[in-house]
Amino acid sequence: MKAYLIVMFMISIFVVSCSFSSGDFMIASPSGLGKEERIKIGKECLVEAKEKSRIELTDDEKIRVKGIETARYFEGGRGHNRFSDRYILCFLNRGFKKIRK
Repeated sequence: MKAYLIVMFMISIFVVSCSFSSGDFMIASPSGLGKEERIKIGKECLVEAKEKSRIELTDDEKIRVKGIETARYFEGGRGHNRFSDRYILCFLNRGFKKIRK
């Protein structure tokens, strides 16, 4: 599992360095957010996603990730899973914005 998280972190650094895009919406980083801060947030979000992935999403959380194929960011798949949903929610909670493509 540790190796999996390391690989996912490396992928997330690439993804976080640009805007997220999939589904009908994309996630954009706050303006002026530096590379070091994005890396820090990426690490925090991986840990948070791992810790919270067993918890069912609330209706509000489901609405927040609706339209974003969060599974693409970890498994190259489509749709959602609780880990990837929690990962994207973490970014949203840290000031990233969900915007229509």
